[in-house]
Amino acid sequence: GSGYAPCLALGGQGGKRPEGGGRSLIRALTACLAHHGGSVRCNAQVDRVLVRSGRAVGVQLQSGDTISARCAVVSAIDARRLFTQLIAPEAVPAAFRRRMGLLTSDRDNIGEISMAAVLSGLPDLSVEGAGSDAYTSSFSQCGGVRELEDAFLSIRRGEMAQSAPVMWAVPSVLDPSLAPAGKHVLWMAAFVPWQFKD
Repeated sequence: GSGYAPCLALGGQGGKRPEGGGRSLIRALTACLAHHGGSVRCNAQVDRVLVRSGRAVGVQLQSGDTISARCAVVSAIDARRLFTQLIAPEAVPAAFRRRMGLLTSDRDNIGEISMAAVLSGLPDLSVEGAGSDAYTSSFSQCGGVRELEDAFLSIRRGEMAQSAPVMWAVPSVLDPSLAPAGKHVLWMAAFVPWQFKD
């Protein structure tokens, strides 16, 4: 869990967001897929990636429907679940399957709570000693790397961190379409346990 801490310590280097927010990225990806003859199906959980002659050829859905792939099957889930749960054991070399089973994605008990607030104007960041790039960057606000590491160790144990680091940004500075005219959006997030110990 604490392996994330050094990455978060780099906050303030400037985050990248699609213009128009996350929805515009989804719209662009959907349009690209449709342009190439594909479509998006929601609420269609995949039970099995179908493999023939060492090649993924489609997926079987929880509903029982099968979708064939002309060129490829692209997975957006972690490699551990893909190779140990969605692909039949006989389609994956045993040693490779064992290695994938050792990966720790989704075992670190890390969740995220986030919120966005519409502000009547830009927040005054001068009291925080922020530089000129404060409004166009994203930040992790904490007491340092040690505090981040302690927070992630607490989260991994299923406990709230004594001093939870907070990430924040004002993305509407770079993309005014994210907020009503004359206003701004403040985004804040913190990592929390996915499951609590008690």
